[in-house]
Amino acid sequence: MTMTHREQNESDADHHMPSWREVFLYFLFLGFVNIGGPVAQITMMFNHMVEKRRWLSKDRFVKIMAFCHMLPGPEALQLAIYVGYLKRRLWGGILAGLTFILPGAVVMIVLSWFYVKYGKLPQVNNALYVLKPAVLGIIAAGIIKLGRASIRNFSWQFYWLARFWRCVSVESTSC
Repeated sequence: MTMTHREQNESDADHHMPSWREVFLYFLFLGFVNIGGPVAQITMMFNHMVEKRRWLSKDRFVKIMAFCHMLPGPEALQLAIYVGYLKRRLWGGILAGLTFILPGAVVMIVLSWFYVKYGKLPQVNNALYVLKPAVLGIIAAGIIKLGRASIRNFSWQFYWLARFWRCVSVESTSC
């Protein structure tokens, strides 16, 4: 039984072993720029791990993402730790988790301090007001990209689109 070219590329992607430096720098970068919540973070991981760096195949990423969604707790962090573990075992998982959490925590502490000190200024409120649509755009793009990667059946696409429409158009607590 022979593999197709696509299957061979996906198999190769799953076995690509990044260096410790690559893992450290990537998750450190992600820790500093992760805004927009888990959807945006997971989309950034998909862009880098699957499309740019080819650490994982699309199918493998979707399966890992589904597994992380089932676990209690923050999905993006679990995904980072799991991929770090896959690529560099125990210490890779620990390194990925720490470099994913610590930069964002430090940035949030600094931004919180600035907001408490300068939050009443109109310039600060205007800057925050301008950022809201950008963050919403990042989240929307992430939902579309991850949806395309994980929902491949037309009937499921229709089902989830109808559910989304119902949640948006009807005031309902059962979304």
